[in-house]
Amino acid sequence: MWRARYLTPTGKKRSAGTYTHKRMAERKAASAEDDAHKFRNRDNDASKRSWGDWCDHWWETRAVSPGTLIRDASPLKNYLRPKWGDVALQDITRHDVRAWIAELRDKGLAPSSIDRYLSIFTASLSAAVDAEVLPVHPALNIKFDHGEVDVQRYFTHKEEKRLMKVLSEADRALVHVLLYTGMRWGEAMGLQVKRVNMKRRNIRIAEVWDNRTKSLRAYPKGRRIRDVPIFPKTMPYLKELIGERTDGFVFAQREDIDNWRKRVWDAALEDAKLGPARIHDTRHTYASWLLQNGVPLAEVGKLLGHASPATTQRYAHLANAPKDHIFAALSAK
Repeated sequence: MWRARYLTPTGKKRSAGTYTHKRMAERKAASAEDDAHKFRNRDNDASKRSWGDWCDHWWETRAVSPGTLIRDASPLKNYLRPKWGDVALQDITRHDVRAWIAELRDKGLAPSSIDRYLSIFTASLSAAVDAEVLPVHPALNIKFDHGEVDVQRYFTHKEEKRLMKVLSEADRALVHVLLYTGMRWGEAMGLQVKRVNMKRRNIRIAEVWDNRTKSLRAYPKGRRIRDVPIFPKTMPYLKELIGERTDGFVFAQREDIDNWRKRVWDAALEDAKLGPARIHDTRHTYASWLLQNGVPLAEVGKLLGHASPATTQRYAHLANAPKDHIFAALSAK
């Protein structure tokens, strides 16, 4: 393998990728160096501005929901600005970004948190490239090893019964709907009566409640409107919740997931002696029940509203669980 190295106008060494042929690497390096010098001649000061200064400009133009801006404000303040605020855009290297990821891991941050912070940072640099403030993206396609950690919990039907026994009537209805529709918390809190079709036994998930802005967003995560069937056992719960209403929210109270977890969920798990679990594990359980009963992985992905088949792939091992005919073959004499 040959790395295409070149010098920037400031004398810094940069990489234009790795190639299997030396001549290809040389051509790519020459082309990248030429582009860098052309960019430098066009605007000598654009890439000298600090990341913090660029971020102030970019932040106001982000095409994201208000809730996302609120959510991202904390990592911006606590992790991005302290590290990159005073660094010139042209001085940010891939090595620096990888070193920052290592620092975050050393601080004990979860891989999912690091992913989110890295996503914010790379998005800011992508915008700088689009605005021709930077000639190349110094953090493009940088990934890191998350390690293999199984944090998913799947409830059995016996465990479901134990959980239901210790919940109040209202909380029992909420947990049942989560378990038998695979909805995310925000989707359940934002579920509208008009989206529930009792005759067709169908729920359309088209809105999501954003607790940060205390408002209803017009699409679920991934902006994928989807339909899920109503399981027969779920019908009585929905009829009780909706009654004769034709509009409004299915669940009367808009509660923050952390408040409900502390107030209801953790105590219920302890009373039912089920051990630790997340509310989001009701969604994993929905997927596991479907797959273990023969529903194809692709169909499960549609019901969960996954934008990418790769996301559903985390459940693939459940689809490979031993079937009755395999047990029968092993038991044959």
